[in-house]
Amino acid sequence: MSEAVELYRSLGFQVHLEPAKFKEEDERCNACIQAEDQKYRIIYVRRRTS
Repeated sequence: MSEAVELYRSLGFQVHLEPAKFKEEDERCNACIQAEDQKYRIIYVRRRTS
């Protein structure tokens, strides 16, 4: 994740990270993700304003 953030910043983007939220429709699929939820983030980027 930090590599992606560094890349976006080096290309001149502002970067904002938010915790990822997953639907709880299928507990079997989400069990691993929920156990390590601090690892997953949504990366928002936008061009820097002058």
